[in-house]
Amino acid sequence: MWKYLELLKALAGDAKAQLFIALDYMAPSHEHRYDAKALYWARRAGESGEHRAYLLAANIIASNGPTAEGWRQIFEAYSAAAQAGDADGQQALAWCYEQGIGVFQNLERELHWLHIAAANGSQVAQRALAWRYAEGAGVNRDEGRSRFYREMSQTHDKIKKRRVKIIVPYSAGGVPDGPDESGG
Repeated sequence: MWKYLELLKALAGDAKAQLFIALDYMAPSHEHRYDAKALYWARRAGESGEHRAYLLAANIIASNGPTAEGWRQIFEAYSAAAQAGDADGQQALAWCYEQGIGVFQNLERELHWLHIAAANGSQVAQRALAWRYAEGAGVNRDEGRSRFYREMSQTHDKIKKRRVKIIVPYSAGGVPDGPDESGG
């Protein structure tokens, strides 16, 4: 179990200490996993600036057989990580849009987030785009772009992930700002 000092840091708002406690609650060294407590500390860590904690929160919810509300919370967690510039969060958000997880399916936004995730170093997004452009799946077939993303994914280990702040034309909840998309 964590040290008392770590708990005090977490209670004071230290995001890394909060994430440490969340991970500790998930550790197999415990007799039982404490998912509710892990989720609580993961969310606090995310709100305190440790954006990777949002991914942990989404995984905790997903591992417990989520309801419709749970899927919405997963979407919100991925969205928060994506908005913070996390490539894995951006790729996961693209997946939510592709599958309609916690949000209405929107392949245009899915492709948008795949491009952002690929630019930020997500190898999964790079491979997905390479396949899409090679097959013409949802995009115009483009062998040059396919080769670009395939080569990018192959050099993935040589390139450090980076965070690029991208302004998106809609709010974190996936709802466009202003008139709805149908022109209304």
